[in-house]
Amino acid sequence: MKRRGRAEARETKFEATKHLDEQGILIHIENREANEGLMKVIDELGETCKKILLLFYYENRSMKEMMMELHYENEQVIRNKKYKCLKKLEQMLADNKSLYNKLKNYLHG
Repeated sequence: MKRRGRAEARETKFEATKHLDEQGILIHIENREANEGLMKVIDELGETCKKILLLFYYENRSMKEMMMELHYENEQVIRNKKYKCLKKLEQMLADNKSLYNKLKNYLHG
């Protein structure tokens, strides 16, 4: 009876955590899909915009560092370019409601 009790306890614990594991896997898959979708849209922006946005947001580079690396004449030029790239990205996301909602859930989740 003791063994049966322990086996039942393990089974109960497994069933209780199984649902949580499935939720975690689903969340992970949704997050990965959102990230892949975002990278696809960023690729569609073009090489220059992709470089600027990735340097600024993923590598946390300063405008001065980006200016030197991308060979622009001053920081204002790169700042303006980044702004235009962001606006273009926002428009592309607005046109793709499914991806927009996935990213929104990903960022607020």
